[in-house]
Amino acid sequence: MLKNKIINFASCGLIAGSLLLSGCSKSADTAETPAVIAIDVANMDQTVSPGENFFTYSNGSWMKANPIPEEQSQWGSFGILAEDVKKELRGLVEEAAKTSGDKGTAKQQIGDFYKSGMDTNAIEQLGFTPIQPDLEIISKITTPDEWLNAVYVFQSKAIGPLFSFWGGQDDKNSVQVIAQFGQGGLGLGNRDYYLEKDKTTEEIRVKYVKHIENMLKLIGVEKPDVAAKCVMEFETKLAKISMTNVEQRDPFKIYYKMTPAELQAKFAYINWDSYFKAMDIPYPKEFNITSMPFFNGLGNAIKTTDLETLKCYLTWCVVNDAASALSTPFVNEDFDFYGKTLSGQEKLDERWKRVLNNINYALGQPLGQIYVEKFFPPESKARMLDLIANLRSSLENRIKNLDWMGDATKAKALEKLHSIVVKVGYPDKWEDYSKLEVTPDNYFQNCVNASMFAYRKMLSEIDKPYDKEKWGMSPQTVNAYYSPNSNEIVFPAGILQPPFFYKDGDDAVNYGAIGVVIGHEITHGFDDQGRNYDKDGNLNTWWTPEDGAKFEAKAKAFGEQYGRYTFPQLDEKGITPNHITPALTMGENIADLGGVTISYDALQMALKKKPQADSIDGFTPTQRFFLAYSQVWRQNIRNEALANRLKNDPHSPGDARVNVVVPNIPAFYDAFGVKEGDKLYLSPDQRAIIW
Repeated sequence: MLKNKIINFASCGLIAGSLLLSGCSKSADTAETPAVIAIDVANMDQTVSPGENFFTYSNGSWMKANPIPEEQSQWGSFGILAEDVKKELRGLVEEAAKTSGDKGTAKQQIGDFYKSGMDTNAIEQLGFTPIQPDLEIISKITTPDEWLNAVYVFQSKAIGPLFSFWGGQDDKNSVQVIAQFGQGGLGLGNRDYYLEKDKTTEEIRVKYVKHIENMLKLIGVEKPDVAAKCVMEFETKLAKISMTNVEQRDPFKIYYKMTPAELQAKFAYINWDSYFKAMDIPYPKEFNITSMPFFNGLGNAIKTTDLETLKCYLTWCVVNDAASALSTPFVNEDFDFYGKTLSGQEKLDERWKRVLNNINYALGQPLGQIYVEKFFPPESKARMLDLIANLRSSLENRIKNLDWMGDATKAKALEKLHSIVVKVGYPDKWEDYSKLEVTPDNYFQNCVNASMFAYRKMLSEIDKPYDKEKWGMSPQTVNAYYSPNSNEIVFPAGILQPPFFYKDGDDAVNYGAIGVVIGHEITHGFDDQGRNYDKDGNLNTWWTPEDGAKFEAKAKAFGEQYGRYTFPQLDEKGITPNHITPALTMGENIADLGGVTISYDALQMALKKKPQADSIDGFTPTQRFFLAYSQVWRQNIRNEALANRLKNDPHSPGDARVNVVVPNIPAFYDAFGVKEGDKLYLSPDQRAIIW
């Protein structure tokens, strides 16, 4: 409900999650924008050989001069852009808060949401009273059936105990939205946190139980220490039947379609008539189960757990979901575990930023509509469309000339490439939020209303045709994504500015930055997951067996390069894991390699049409291309956040995205004089060529 949950098993983004980030663009009616140096030698560490560590060579001086702020878990290009956009959006929401727009308008909703979030006196006075009605539901439970009925109620409120339920495109009939069930119910998210035996994970478990205890103590639970241990025991049962992150990357393992009769017969421990009545939606016509091991084992997990433990678990689900929107003790305790312990953050973000983040989640499109009117120049979209066309042509040429792929598979790959839908900047059709109830005096209820509005809208799409004009990100987001079900690439306005995109910059820098982003998203259609979907977005084996085997061999060899990449800073602290799991990050790794390869070829095509100066700021076009790519990923990251990413994130850390990828590109060697004996050197037969 209130913790911003994103259920999206299909889209492949450039970075983890959907970060609200932006850059230094200015309104057309403001003073001139200060010149931005695309490649600044002051950020580099030229005492480091580019053949030893290209990431540090490109970014080392910047890293030394830019320690991580207390409220951040990592700090780099993305973090700086995030702060810039928050300042821009703060101006928009504060202006809206000063005016009283008509009810249901974007200005009224944004302004009143912000006012309610900044009214700390009202929030503190309420304490945890906003969740007391839900706690009373739990306190009155006396039987297992009553407990399940409460689960159905909390499912309808998008709190999501036990499992997830949503509407999404049918993997084998992408034009249709189907009801989907997935595993869930874990406060730690990833099953591995409950089951792995290494020292770091065991310490996290101990701190998690203490966190649950502290939260339950705040709402007056008797013997909160005992209750917390009971919650952990039940969540561990759920973890044992959950699929791993790697297993869930296989689209064929998360597609099990069934009828209503089959659902009731297979999982009779749930009264599905009562469930959908509580959800207040018509009984769906068909379902997809994305984790059969979980649902096969869930009935026994419930049956073998005593009622008091189950009630403690539901209580924890309610308070954990609501904590960030309650009074200070709840906010601080929530941050102490999820911010400090799991991510290493030292300080809670300022309140206005936290409220702004919730507004962006709740009213992303209305806020985005105001944002693009002020900050998104039309010429950026025009240049992006040209870049995308060039990147598509580059990949077309590469597919035609691949020596490992047969003609039949090539023909299908080209059909898919030509069918990719492109979306840039902002939607052609804005979603209607006018019925979302927002008031200036109840922050918690505004958060609930927004969450329910989004959830109910999604559920209303079940059993209906998929809306092809729909966007999965708000315009102000600095990210991009590819959706295999829609076979589309999407680039919100937020990413179309430095250090990704320079609307007046040289081609070398733009192809090294936003060009690689474009190539990255296109390549997702042909990575180890995306390649299983056809041109219409349907899960369909369109490869010949021989070509499929060759692809898998190439992907495995490339993955081994990542498997050898470790992080000594974690070893020094005894923190695990200390390495990348190639099977988890394979799709993003392939997309990075494809992005750089395709975009470099596209740059060469562009330079033939419009030659560039031999040197700008002392660097050749090829050097500027690779430096632009590297600086996009520059960052400092806390050890806790790094370990968290290595366990959970399908994206490799920034330094690996640079140092593992560039040695596979032949042009890198000539550009920086990399030779045999250098740490990053790979012999020609070791270099990965996939797309």
